[in-house]
Amino acid sequence: MNGKRNEHIKTVGLISTAIVVLSFITAVMGITTVGGADAVSVTRNLPDYVAPTSQFTVTLTQSGFPLDVGIVYEVLPVGFQYVNGSYTGGAADWVVTYDPATRTLRVGFQEESVISYKVQASSYTQTAVFSGTFRYTGSDWEVKEGTVTGKTTVTVIVSPTPTPTPTPTPTPDIPRWDINEDCAVNYIDLAILSAHWGETTIAPYPRYDINADGTVNYIDLTILSAHWGESPC
Repeated sequence: MNGKRNEHIKTVGLISTAIVVLSFITAVMGITTVGGADAVSVTRNLPDYVAPTSQFTVTLTQSGFPLDVGIVYEVLPVGFQYVNGSYTGGAADWVVTYDPATRTLRVGFQEESVISYKVQASSYTQTAVFSGTFRYTGSDWEVKEGTVTGKTTVTVIVSPTPTPTPTPTPTPDIPRWDINEDCAVNYIDLAILSAHWGETTIAPYPRYDINADGTVNYIDLTILSAHWGESPC
């Protein structure tokens, strides 16, 4: 048990020492931009769209830190909140600080290539912009600074509510004895029947051949009379 505790304390000490040394060199020697023999980069990855107040993960991938040690300063967009981080390798909570006043997250890389952190989006829609820089000690022992590259924007948007498909109103099945389909069996239907009296018809049989037997005759008149005055709709 004491062995594990001592190992943990040793790890914390190494990381803290590395960051202190980096800060000291920065203060004494100043900072130069990335260049020279070092091919160093930190790349950010973000989702394209998120919903208001939703939580999502931001991933930072580093490449080329000469001593496998570096510090990243991420500035979150207005309205966003830092939630927590997922750090593997040497980075852990004791090398992570977040300042809500400036929305700046400071996180250290230690013998790892990828770190990620979770944020909560704003409660309103916007195209939000992330920005960040990183510092590391170069192979020439100078502290250098670079800009985090990769994706910088995420759009906070409310998913559109699908427009419901209107339910079509069913067409009423109007009986054939309402010949003109005006929802009233009356003299108009009788006039139409009379105008075609004695005609022969073929399929599709017109409505004035009420019983669709191919002849406009007394049978059709009888059916019409049986429903006289009805409102079938």
